[in-house]
Amino acid sequence: MWVAYLDMELGLGNFAQAEGIFGKCLLTTPNVALWTKYLDYIRRRNNVTSAANSARQVVSEAYKFVIDNIGLDK
Repeated sequence: MWVAYLDMELGLGNFAQAEGIFGKCLLTTPNVALWTKYLDYIRRRNNVTSAANSARQVVSEAYKFVIDNIGLDK
């Protein structure tokens, strides 16, 4: 349900609402699709190809945050 809600908000470009949804459910919902949507959002907001090193650092920290919270599977 959260992923569908995020898809709608992100499709409309409502980034503030999407961030609110992430704040409500991300840490309490161990759903891979939700966390994948979070990484997609972070990559969308921080373009590593055209931005400076700071965007690459933000994306790298987001991946580390996800691995620390839901783990790693081969």
